[in-house]
Amino acid sequence: MRILHTADLHLGRQFNGLPLEADHDAILGQILDALVSRDADVLVIAGDIFDRAAPPAPAVRQFNAFLSQVASQTRAAVVMIAGNHDSGDRIAAMSVMTDTRRALIRGVISASEMPLVLKDAAGPVAFTGLPFAYEHAARECFSDDSCKARKTCCAPRSPAPAAICPKGRAGLRSPMPLWPELPTAKANGP
Repeated sequence: MRILHTADLHLGRQFNGLPLEADHDAILGQILDALVSRDADVLVIAGDIFDRAAPPAPAVRQFNAFLSQVASQTRAAVVMIAGNHDSGDRIAAMSVMTDTRRALIRGVISASEMPLVLKDAAGPVAFTGLPFAYEHAARECFSDDSCKARKTCCAPRSPAPAAICPKGRAGLRSPMPLWPELPTAKANGP
């Protein structure tokens, strides 16, 4: 399965008061070109779609136009999650009328999320997304006051994806932890 992964688009961002809309158009064009030229099966957009929770209207229109092009010019499914710069509720609103056979959009954390299941030559492939969530939201979502850090609180708590995996194939496979520990500075130098 061919997967194109991107993140941190930060649409609507300005640089020293100058709009970056043309730059963002160029990047979105490159992503679309890569989807088409490589015949990608899935586009993963892993958060920070917008630069702030209430993005300017031109940025929203820009992203909507991009998604329309992805839908009309490719066969790629879209897996998208909200990042810490996004409004989870705004991103979740994008999922209301989507084709759930071709899109998985997660704006807010949910204990009962169901994955997007696609098929390739090797069989079904389940995609799920864990949007950015603060610890207090995870505690509320999972009804667990012991949640103290995102790393230990969110990733192992969502049983829905594993529940639909074929027997003997359940489990999350990832080359790295979902929230790797940040390097810490040594007491005496770097």
